[in-house]
Amino acid sequence: MERRLTDYKQGILKLLKGLGLFQLARYVTRKRLRILCYHGIWMDDRQPNPFNFLFMRSETFSRRMDLLDRLGYPVLPLEEALERLGDGSLPDSAVVITIDDGWYGTFRNMVPTLTARGFAATIYLTTYHAENGTPVFGVALQHILVTSPRRVLDGNATRIESLNGRSHDLDNPVARDFVYDQVAAFAESRLNAHERVDLLAEIASTLQYDWAWAASSRQFGLMSLSEARECSKDGLLTFQLHTHRHRVRHNGTSCATLEIAENRQRLLRISDAPTRHFCYPSGKWQSEDFAPLEAAGVRSATTTDNGLCSHKTHRLALPRVLDGERISDIEFEAELCGLMELRRTVIAALRGQPRTAKIS
Repeated sequence: MERRLTDYKQGILKLLKGLGLFQLARYVTRKRLRILCYHGIWMDDRQPNPFNFLFMRSETFSRRMDLLDRLGYPVLPLEEALERLGDGSLPDSAVVITIDDGWYGTFRNMVPTLTARGFAATIYLTTYHAENGTPVFGVALQHILVTSPRRVLDGNATRIESLNGRSHDLDNPVARDFVYDQVAAFAESRLNAHERVDLLAEIASTLQYDWAWAASSRQFGLMSLSEARECSKDGLLTFQLHTHRHRVRHNGTSCATLEIAENRQRLLRISDAPTRHFCYPSGKWQSEDFAPLEAAGVRSATTTDNGLCSHKTHRLALPRVLDGERISDIEFEAELCGLMELRRTVIAALRGQPRTAKIS
Protein backbone atom coordinates (compact mmCIF):
# COMPACT_ATOMS: atom_id res chain seq x y z
CA MET A 1 0.00 0.00 0.00
CA GLU A 2 2.76 2.44 0.97
CA ARG A 3 4.67 1.59 -2.20
CA ARG A 4 1.58 2.24 -4.35
CA LEU A 5 1.05 5.62 -2.68
CA THR A 6 4.71 6.52 -3.31
CA ASP A 7 4.45 5.53 -6.96
CA TYR A 8 1.22 7.51 -7.28
CA LYS A 9 2.82 10.63 -5.77
CA GLN A 10 5.83 10.38 -8.03
CA GLY A 11 3.59 9.86 -11.05
CA ILE A 12 1.63 13.02 -10.22
CA LEU A 13 4.85 15.04 -9.80
CA LYS A 14 6.20 13.80 -13.14
CA LEU A 15 2.93 14.83 -14.78
CA LEU A 16 3.10 18.29 -13.20
CA LYS A 17 6.68 18.67 -14.34
CA GLY A 18 5.69 17.66 -17.86
CA LEU A 19 2.96 20.30 -17.81
CA GLY A 20 5.53 22.99 -16.98
CA LEU A 21 4.48 23.60 -13.37
CA PHE A 22 7.98 22.98 -12.00
CA GLN A 23 9.35 25.73 -14.23
CA LEU A 24 6.48 28.03 -13.28
CA ALA A 25 6.99 27.39 -9.55
CA ARG A 26 10.70 28.11 -9.89
CA TYR A 27 9.91 31.44 -11.51
CA VAL A 28 7.30 32.38 -8.89
CA THR A 29 9.67 31.52 -6.01
CA ARG A 30 12.85 32.74 -7.68
CA LYS A 31 13.53 35.38 -5.00
CA ARG A 32 13.29 32.81 -2.19
CA LEU A 33 16.43 31.23 -0.75
CA ARG A 34 16.66 27.44 -0.72
CA ILE A 35 18.69 26.22 2.27
CA LEU A 36 19.29 22.50 1.86
CA CYS A 37 19.65 20.34 4.96
CA TYR A 38 21.82 17.19 5.05
CA HIS A 39 23.30 15.07 7.80
CA GLY A 40 25.63 12.11 7.27
CA ILE A 41 26.43 9.24 4.92
CA TRP A 42 25.50 5.59 5.41
CA MET A 43 28.76 3.71 4.85
CA ASP A 44 27.79 0.03 5.26
CA ASP A 45 27.29 -1.68 1.90
CA ARG A 46 26.38 -4.98 3.59
CA GLN A 47 22.95 -3.86 4.76
CA PRO A 48 20.32 -1.32 3.71
CA ASN A 49 20.33 2.13 5.23
CA PRO A 50 17.68 2.04 8.01
CA PHE A 51 17.65 5.82 8.36
CA ASN A 52 16.13 8.47 6.15
CA PHE A 53 17.10 12.02 7.06
CA LEU A 54 20.03 11.17 9.34
CA PHE A 55 22.10 9.21 6.82
CA MET A 56 21.95 8.80 3.05
CA ARG A 57 24.08 6.79 0.65
CA SER A 58 27.00 8.60 -0.97
CA GLU A 59 25.50 7.82 -4.39
CA THR A 60 22.30 9.63 -3.44
CA PHE A 61 24.17 12.72 -2.26
CA SER A 62 26.30 12.80 -5.43
CA ARG A 63 23.19 12.53 -7.55
CA ARG A 64 21.60 15.47 -5.74
CA MET A 65 24.67 17.64 -6.29
CA ASP A 66 24.68 16.67 -9.98
CA LEU A 67 21.04 17.73 -10.17
CA LEU A 68 21.84 21.16 -8.72
CA ASP A 69 24.57 21.59 -11.30
CA ARG A 70 22.53 20.30 -14.24
CA LEU A 71 19.49 22.45 -13.47
CA GLY A 72 21.56 25.58 -12.95
CA TYR A 73 20.81 26.40 -9.32
CA PRO A 74 23.46 28.88 -8.09
CA VAL A 75 25.12 27.63 -4.88
CA LEU A 76 26.26 30.38 -2.48
CA PRO A 77 27.99 30.43 0.92
CA LEU A 78 25.51 30.89 3.76
CA GLU A 79 26.69 34.33 4.90
CA GLU A 80 26.74 35.79 1.40
CA ALA A 81 23.32 34.34 0.62
CA LEU A 82 21.73 35.82 3.76
CA GLU A 83 23.27 39.24 3.10
CA ARG A 84 22.02 39.22 -0.49
CA LEU A 85 18.60 37.97 0.60
CA GLY A 86 18.41 41.03 2.85
CA ASP A 87 19.55 43.61 0.29
CA GLY A 88 17.61 42.17 -2.65
CA SER A 89 20.62 41.09 -4.73
CA LEU A 90 20.14 37.35 -4.35
CA PRO A 91 20.49 35.45 -7.66
CA ASP A 92 17.33 33.76 -8.85
CA SER A 93 16.64 30.38 -7.15
CA ALA A 94 19.81 30.55 -5.06
CA VAL A 95 20.79 27.55 -2.95
CA VAL A 96 22.78 27.16 0.27
CA ILE A 97 24.05 23.73 1.33
CA THR A 98 24.09 23.02 5.06
CA ILE A 99 25.20 19.80 6.76
CA ASP A 100 24.40 19.10 10.41
CA ASP A 101 26.49 17.44 13.12
CA GLY A 102 29.75 16.81 11.25
CA TRP A 103 29.64 13.03 10.89
CA TYR A 104 32.73 11.14 9.83
CA GLY A 105 30.85 10.08 6.68
CA THR A 106 30.51 13.77 5.83
CA PHE A 107 34.30 14.09 5.96
CA ARG A 108 34.91 10.89 4.00
CA ASN A 109 32.21 11.20 1.33
CA MET A 110 30.36 14.53 1.24
CA VAL A 111 33.36 16.83 1.41
CA PRO A 112 35.12 15.31 -1.66
CA THR A 113 31.83 15.45 -3.58
CA LEU A 114 31.38 19.14 -2.77
CA THR A 115 34.96 20.21 -3.44
CA ALA A 116 35.02 18.37 -6.77
CA ARG A 117 32.10 20.54 -7.90
CA GLY A 118 33.34 23.73 -6.24
CA PHE A 119 30.22 23.95 -4.07
CA ALA A 120 30.40 25.98 -0.88
CA ALA A 121 28.76 24.48 2.21
CA THR A 122 28.26 25.17 5.91
CA ILE A 123 28.87 22.33 8.36
CA TYR A 124 27.24 22.83 11.75
CA LEU A 125 29.62 20.89 13.99
CA THR A 126 28.67 19.66 17.45
CA THR A 127 32.07 19.37 19.08
CA TYR A 128 31.79 17.04 22.11
CA HIS A 129 32.19 13.78 20.19
CA ALA A 130 34.50 15.41 17.64
CA GLU A 131 36.83 16.29 20.50
CA ASN A 132 36.51 12.97 22.37
CA GLY A 133 36.54 10.65 19.37
CA THR A 134 33.56 8.72 20.74
CA PRO A 135 30.44 7.60 18.84
CA VAL A 136 27.14 9.41 19.27
CA PHE A 137 25.61 7.24 21.97
CA GLY A 138 21.91 7.64 21.20
CA VAL A 139 22.21 6.99 17.47
CA ALA A 140 24.45 3.95 17.95
CA LEU A 141 22.13 2.56 20.63
CA GLN A 142 19.10 3.05 18.40
CA HIS A 143 20.75 1.10 15.58
CA ILE A 144 21.75 -1.73 17.91
CA LEU A 145 18.24 -2.11 19.30
CA VAL A 146 16.53 -1.92 15.90
CA THR A 147 18.84 -4.15 13.83
CA SER A 148 20.55 -6.61 16.19
CA PRO A 149 20.17 -10.32 15.27
CA ARG A 150 18.94 -11.27 18.75
CA ARG A 151 15.52 -9.69 19.22
CA VAL A 152 15.03 -10.29 22.93
CA LEU A 153 17.12 -8.51 25.54
CA ASP A 154 17.55 -10.36 28.82
CA GLY A 155 17.48 -7.57 31.38
CA ASN A 156 19.46 -9.70 33.82
CA ALA A 157 22.36 -9.73 31.35
CA THR A 158 22.80 -5.95 31.72
CA ARG A 159 24.08 -3.80 34.58
CA ILE A 160 21.04 -1.52 34.34
CA GLU A 161 18.87 -2.19 37.36
CA SER A 162 15.63 -0.92 35.82
CA LEU A 163 15.87 -3.58 33.10
CA ASN A 164 16.56 -6.50 35.42
CA GLY A 165 14.06 -9.21 36.20
CA ARG A 166 12.47 -9.65 32.79
CA SER A 167 13.05 -10.00 29.08
CA HIS A 168 12.33 -7.23 26.58
CA ASP A 169 10.99 -7.89 23.07
CA LEU A 170 12.86 -5.52 20.78
CA ASP A 171 10.40 -6.09 17.94
CA ASN A 172 7.78 -4.40 20.10
CA PRO A 173 8.22 -0.63 19.60
CA VAL A 174 6.94 0.18 23.09
CA ALA A 175 9.30 -2.30 24.75
CA ARG A 176 12.18 -1.14 22.56
CA ASP A 177 11.58 2.51 23.44
CA PHE A 178 11.49 1.57 27.13
CA VAL A 179 14.87 -0.17 26.82
CA TYR A 180 16.31 2.81 24.96
CA ASP A 181 15.09 5.27 27.58
CA GLN A 182 16.44 3.20 30.48
CA VAL A 183 19.84 2.66 28.89
CA ALA A 184 20.15 6.31 27.84
CA ALA A 185 19.18 7.57 31.31
CA PHE A 186 21.69 5.22 32.95
CA ALA A 187 24.47 6.34 30.61
CA GLU A 188 23.65 10.04 31.01
CA SER A 189 23.56 9.96 34.81
CA ARG A 190 26.42 7.60 35.62
CA LEU A 191 28.94 7.26 32.80
CA ASN A 192 31.50 9.41 31.03
CA ALA A 193 31.98 9.38 27.25
CA HIS A 194 34.37 6.43 27.14
CA GLU A 195 32.40 4.38 29.65
CA ARG A 196 29.36 4.81 27.43
CA VAL A 197 31.28 3.21 24.58
CA ASP A 198 31.96 0.20 26.83
CA LEU A 199 28.24 -0.01 27.61
CA LEU A 200 27.38 0.04 23.90
CA ALA A 201 29.86 -2.78 23.31
CA GLU A 202 28.31 -4.80 26.15
CA ILE A 203 24.77 -4.43 24.84
CA ALA A 204 25.93 -5.16 21.29
CA SER A 205 27.61 -8.36 22.44
CA THR A 206 24.48 -9.47 24.33
CA LEU A 207 22.37 -8.92 21.20
CA GLN A 208 24.96 -10.41 18.77
CA TYR A 209 25.39 -7.06 17.03
CA ASP A 210 28.63 -6.44 15.10
CA TRP A 211 30.11 -3.71 17.26
CA ALA A 212 33.57 -4.23 15.72
CA TRP A 213 32.19 -2.93 12.43
CA ALA A 214 30.50 0.05 14.08
CA ALA A 215 33.68 0.99 15.94
CA SER A 216 36.11 0.54 13.05
CA SER A 217 33.92 2.20 10.38
CA ARG A 218 33.16 5.24 12.55
CA GLN A 219 29.62 5.11 11.19
CA PHE A 220 28.26 6.68 14.37
CA GLY A 221 31.22 8.97 15.02
CA LEU A 222 31.96 12.54 14.02
CA MET A 223 34.96 13.90 12.17
CA SER A 224 37.76 14.96 14.48
CA LEU A 225 38.73 18.59 14.96
CA SER A 226 41.89 17.98 12.92
CA GLU A 227 39.83 16.44 10.09
CA ALA A 228 37.53 19.46 10.22
CA ARG A 229 40.56 21.73 10.01
CA GLU A 230 41.65 19.86 6.88
CA CYS A 231 38.21 20.44 5.33
CA SER A 232 38.31 24.20 5.95
CA LYS A 233 41.66 24.86 4.26
CA ASP A 234 40.38 25.86 0.82
CA GLY A 235 37.66 28.16 2.17
CA LEU A 236 34.74 26.43 0.44
CA LEU A 237 33.59 24.72 3.62
CA THR A 238 32.94 26.68 6.79
CA PHE A 239 32.20 25.33 10.27
CA GLN A 240 29.51 26.96 12.34
CA LEU A 241 27.74 26.55 15.68
CA HIS A 242 25.66 23.52 16.67
CA THR A 243 26.34 23.54 20.46
CA HIS A 244 29.02 21.47 22.18
CA ARG A 245 26.80 18.64 23.47
CA HIS A 246 23.93 18.90 20.95
CA ARG A 247 21.51 20.57 23.34
CA VAL A 248 20.15 23.99 24.30
CA ARG A 249 18.34 22.77 27.43
CA HIS A 250 19.36 20.44 30.22
CA ASN A 251 16.99 19.24 32.93
CA GLY A 252 14.44 21.79 31.76
CA THR A 253 16.80 24.76 32.01
CA SER A 254 18.34 26.71 29.14
CA CYS A 255 22.05 26.04 28.68
CA ALA A 256 22.35 27.68 25.26
CA THR A 257 24.80 30.38 26.38
CA LEU A 258 27.27 27.88 27.86
CA GLU A 259 26.84 25.39 25.00
CA ILE A 260 27.49 28.03 22.35
CA ALA A 261 30.53 29.37 24.21
CA GLU A 262 32.05 25.89 24.51
CA ASN A 263 31.20 25.08 20.90
CA ARG A 264 32.76 28.32 19.67
CA GLN A 265 35.91 27.70 21.69
CA ARG A 266 36.46 24.35 19.96
CA LEU A 267 35.66 25.73 16.52
CA LEU A 268 38.53 28.20 16.94
CA ARG A 269 40.84 25.17 16.76
CA ILE A 270 39.54 24.57 13.24
CA SER A 271 39.58 28.09 11.82
CA ASP A 272 39.69 31.69 12.94
CA ALA A 273 36.68 32.50 10.74
CA PRO A 274 33.79 34.17 12.62
CA THR A 275 31.26 31.77 14.12
CA ARG A 276 27.94 33.59 14.04
CA HIS A 277 25.59 31.12 12.37
CA PHE A 278 23.78 28.47 14.36
CA CYS A 279 21.74 25.31 13.85
CA TYR A 280 19.26 24.22 16.52
CA PRO A 281 20.05 20.70 17.81
CA SER A 282 17.51 18.35 16.21
CA GLY A 283 16.00 21.46 14.61
CA LYS A 284 13.85 22.17 17.67
CA TRP A 285 13.35 25.86 18.41
CA GLN A 286 11.09 28.34 20.14
CA SER A 287 11.02 32.13 20.22
CA GLU A 288 12.46 32.11 23.76
CA ASP A 289 15.72 30.92 22.18
CA PHE A 290 16.20 34.19 20.30
CA ALA A 291 17.45 36.33 23.19
CA PRO A 292 20.34 34.06 24.29
CA LEU A 293 21.33 33.53 20.66
CA GLU A 294 21.42 37.26 19.99
CA ALA A 295 23.42 37.81 23.18
CA ALA A 296 25.93 35.22 21.93
CA GLY A 297 26.40 37.11 18.67
CA VAL A 298 24.42 34.68 16.52
CA ARG A 299 23.14 36.26 13.30
CA SER A 300 21.22 33.32 11.82
CA ALA A 301 19.79 30.04 13.05
CA THR A 302 18.43 27.19 10.95
CA THR A 303 15.63 24.81 11.89
CA THR A 304 14.32 21.58 10.40
CA ASP A 305 11.04 23.22 9.40
CA ASN A 306 10.48 22.57 5.69
CA GLY A 307 10.32 25.67 3.52
CA LEU A 308 12.04 28.43 1.57
CA CYS A 309 13.28 31.73 3.00
CA SER A 310 12.12 35.21 2.01
CA HIS A 311 13.56 38.58 3.04
CA LYS A 312 10.84 38.65 5.74
CA THR A 313 11.76 35.32 7.33
CA HIS A 314 13.13 35.71 10.86
CA ARG A 315 16.88 35.09 10.69
CA LEU A 316 16.79 33.04 13.90
CA ALA A 317 14.09 30.67 12.57
CA LEU A 318 15.21 29.84 9.04
CA PRO A 319 13.41 26.88 7.40
CA ARG A 320 15.27 24.48 5.15
CA VAL A 321 14.65 21.87 2.46
CA LEU A 322 15.20 18.53 4.20
CA ASP A 323 16.70 15.89 1.93
CA GLY A 324 16.75 12.19 2.79
CA GLU A 325 17.57 8.76 1.44
CA ARG A 326 13.94 7.81 0.85
CA ILE A 327 13.10 11.04 -0.96
CA SER A 328 13.06 10.42 -4.71
CA ASP A 329 14.78 12.68 -7.22
CA ILE A 330 11.44 14.00 -8.49
CA GLU A 331 10.31 14.83 -4.94
CA PHE A 332 13.61 16.61 -4.29
CA GLU A 333 13.23 18.59 -7.51
CA ALA A 334 9.64 19.51 -6.53
CA GLU A 335 11.00 20.99 -3.29
CA LEU A 336 13.88 22.67 -5.06
CA CYS A 337 11.74 24.41 -7.68
CA GLY A 338 9.36 25.69 -5.00
CA LEU A 339 6.27 23.74 -6.00
CA MET A 340 5.94 22.10 -2.58
CA GLU A 341 6.48 25.46 -0.88
CA LEU A 342 3.61 26.94 -2.86
CA ARG A 343 1.46 23.97 -1.84
CA ARG A 344 2.34 24.50 1.83
CA THR A 345 1.60 28.22 1.54
CA VAL A 346 -1.86 27.58 0.08
CA ILE A 347 -2.68 24.99 2.76
CA ALA A 348 -1.48 27.30 5.55
CA ALA A 349 -3.55 30.19 4.15
CA LEU A 350 -6.66 28.03 4.03
CA ARG A 351 -6.07 27.09 7.66
CA GLY A 352 -5.32 30.65 8.70
CA GLN A 353 -1.81 29.71 9.85
CA PRO A 354 1.49 31.61 9.33
CA ARG A 355 4.06 29.75 7.23
CA THR A 356 7.20 30.85 9.12
CA ALA A 357 8.32 33.26 11.82
CA LYS A 358 8.64 36.82 10.43
CA ILE A 359 11.02 39.63 11.22
CA SER A 360 9.20 41.93 13.62
